Amino acid sequence: MPSTSAIDSLLFRHLTNRAQPSIAHPTADRFDFDDWMTVLPQGYSDRDETLIRTALIVNEQVRKLRDDYISKAFVHMSPSQLVMLAIALANRGFLLIRHKMHEALKEHAATAKVAHFSAMSQVEIISHQGASPQAAADLNTTMIDSLPHWFAAAAKLADKPEEDQDFSEAGLKGEMLFSLNNSFREVWQQVLWAPWEIENAQRQVLVSPLHPAEEAMWRIWDWREQSLLHQGAILNRHIERRYPQATKPSPIPTTVRTFTAGSPPTIELGVPTAEQSIKHRSALDILNDSYVAIFLDQQLNVDGVTPRLLAHATLLLEDLLDAALPNEPDPARADQAWIQRMSCCIPRGSIVEVIAKTLSIADPMANAVIHSLTSDPWGPLAKLFNPGLWHRPLIATKCGADLMIVAGALAWGSPLRAVERWLQEGKGADLSKTSNGERYERELRNRVSKALAGNPILSPFASEVRHMPAGPDCEEIDLIVCVGKTLIVGEVKCFLKPTEPSERYDYLRKLEEAAAQARRKAEWLSANPQAIGATPIADIRLMPLVIVNQSNGASWSFDGCAVVDAKWFELFLSSGEYHSAAALSLDGSADPVFTAAQLYTSLEEAEQAMPAIFEDHPGLRLFRAAVDWSAARIPLADRRTLFMAHPVMNIERYTANFAVP
Repeated sequence: MPSTSAIDSLLFRHLTNRAQPSIAHPTADRFDFDDWMTVLPQGYSDRDETLIRTALIVNEQVRKLRDDYISKAFVHMSPSQLVMLAIALANRGFLLIRHKMHEALKEHAATAKVAHFSAMSQVEIISHQGASPQAAADLNTTMIDSLPHWFAAAAKLADKPEEDQDFSEAGLKGEMLFSLNNSFREVWQQVLWAPWEIENAQRQVLVSPLHPAEEAMWRIWDWREQSLLHQGAILNRHIERRYPQATKPSPIPTTVRTFTAGSPPTIELGVPTAEQSIKHRSALDILNDSYVAIFLDQQLNVDGVTPRLLAHATLLLEDLLDAALPNEPDPARADQAWIQRMSCCIPRGSIVEVIAKTLSIADPMANAVIHSLTSDPWGPLAKLFNPGLWHRPLIATKCGADLMIVAGALAWGSPLRAVERWLQEGKGADLSKTSNGERYERELRNRVSKALAGNPILSPFASEVRHMPAGPDCEEIDLIVCVGKTLIVGEVKCFLKPTEPSERYDYLRKLEEAAAQARRKAEWLSANPQAIGATPIADIRLMPLVIVNQSNGASWSFDGCAVVDAKWFELFLSSGEYHSAAALSLDGSADPVFTAAQLYTSLEEAEQAMPAIFEDHPGLRLFRAAVDWSAARIPLADRRTLFMAHPVMNIERYTANFAVP
């Protein structure tokens, strides 16, 4: 099992402010290796040696990029031009990636009898000649995560009068330089926060995980989470095609229909098209079917802005983007007019007016909504690197009068991820420690109660689902339920999804702490059964569980305490079988065909299945079996190549598990 102790070392503690003095990271301008040596004893650990070797390689590359190339490549441009060029090229990249993705899917569809949703999103494309094949979403993520590096370079440029010019050469240099800069940042962050190793060979550098199976789980959980999130929306759209009378009215009655550039631009509003309405319903279905549904109407700030209001606003902005973004990514000349159009640079007042009219809210509220969705590249940039631009896809110009739209963050970003980031800004990454966490616990207990009540196999032998408040001699217990002679002691956690290596480290640490809590509480109950009105039973089995609100962590076990996601826990207690797959006709000509899998047929089988069924998660098995490893190629200044390992889905192996109806 993974452990945060695996990466602990003296250097790690100084690099992460767990020990003083703090020392600079190799990606920082103020990095000084002599500072590192002052905190190290002569006999440092293997882990410290890995950090040293990685830091020296990364710093050499980053310093050369900054001093020899980035500092000289854009001196003929103003800061505003470089920021606008960055957004324009990201939007151009979005158009190209989307086109290549559609072409790859058409090619795949021409040779496949069926389309597997989880596999379609993992079809790989090649962004340019000589590049490694990657999933489109990964390419888009790399592109968006590189933008703050552009902003950092712009901050170092001197203000100067803006001259119209051909930005083609600067754009090509920028895409290469800032992509490399971001790649070296990713290498460092991965080695710092996870048990990875680096091999500095004569002809190449290899960066890879010490425990590939454990590292792959983060990608496996993401695949499953994406599948679960979209299932409801896909099924709902299928039902609408099958039974048109079941189609619901559009959740957004008025949206952007056309955009005509001008000063100011002309933006026509109207009833959503059928395509727009489908997109709106699908995005909101994803949120309403997820754990954040109970938080959507919560006020995030003093202005009264809620996640639901922001989610509706992003859908309207996406319609505005579709209308305003040029269809042709390659201009005859990449001049000032082109980067302004391709960056979707629109007066802020026009966008506020659109939001106010379409959502029927007052201008002050519309202003607050737009403020909540805007990133500022002209101030401190730390938050633009992490958590990034995904939940704030509008970019302010230096004067603040205009806003640019980052297409890849707005149109390709996960609506759930955006809501999580909005919540994080107001509540932090651990919702368990807030009123939101308490609300989630109550909601989960209610769902588990209903699941058991509807299960004819388990309900006659199941107790009430309970919560035990903290007392003078005991800690609070989030969830207690007895199924037969198995007493489940659940530590319920509501976390935001980790995406960065540092967030994954913190997430793992919280799982370790939660497992220790669950074990400790189970031991206390074993010694004090009267606390829940139970008499000592010689053969009762106490089962500590950590129950989380998402896939991340599911199937891991810490010293005998398994981690299970709430969806699977609820599903297991609701029935002895579950639907492992569904076949849908794309034209809606037939009802769905579900594949059923048996979990248990009796109380005895159910009890025997626990906790193994949580430690070997059936919903993860096919994804786990489909993992292959590839490597991103990163060129080094000395003409060697750094290969950084990453897990990918073997689509043929994954789809072979499903019988064609």
